[in-house]
Amino acid sequence: MAEFERVTVVRPYAEKFRKQIFSILEAAGLHIHSRDIIPSDTTDEQVLKLLAVRRDCTLLIPFHGHMNKNKNLVNGITLYRSVYDHLPEMRGCPVVMPVDKFSAEVVEALVKLMAVDTVMLISEDELTTPDEVSQRVRAHVEGFRLKRQSNSAS
Repeated sequence: MAEFERVTVVRPYAEKFRKQIFSILEAAGLHIHSRDIIPSDTTDEQVLKLLAVRRDCTLLIPFHGHMNKNKNLVNGITLYRSVYDHLPEMRGCPVVMPVDKFSAEVVEALVKLMAVDTVMLISEDELTTPDEVSQRVRAHVEGFRLKRQSNSAS
């Protein structure tokens, strides 16, 4: 399997949104296995431990802002920052971040403030054009493959 073709799914959205996103990723040539899905009730600390043993995968980290059972705010941006800060080997992995239409503008602004090129947002509004989105995903992941190849050649 080529670099970044395997997807690690972190705390996926509910079934309808999840199915649409999974279809887009699969159309982009990526592979999702049930063993690579980290359940939605997993804490950030547990996610970091699970990701620490993964390499060369695309991360699917939905924004999915909500309160967990301990009444703590949980969202994909905070988790992404934790991954970036605590797992430097994962910094070179592409991230796909689906976001609901109500949060899209705020999340886009936050990603711009972070000034990272690893995160590709997919707004819920974009799901009406799945072919276009899957092409963007394919290009996003391919860009990371090319970057890794050019860094290896240097």
